[in-house]
Amino acid sequence: MQEALAEGEKRSRPYGESVGEIIRPARGPHYIIEAKAPPLCQAPLVLVALVVVVDMHLHTQPT
Repeated sequence: MQEALAEGEKRSRPYGESVGEIIRPARGPHYIIEAKAPPLCQAPLVLVALVVVVDMHLHTQPT
């Protein structure tokens, strides 16, 4: 277990590094998603769920 965690730490991205981009047009429930991280590209349902959660979080923030 410790070996797997150590290996994951070696491969993890530095905090704040971009792993993609989410573009939400002004009208309609559409998203344009550009994912650069291979794990996100290999799991499209996880990617879509993550985009929806991020969008909900951004829209609940006070302006």
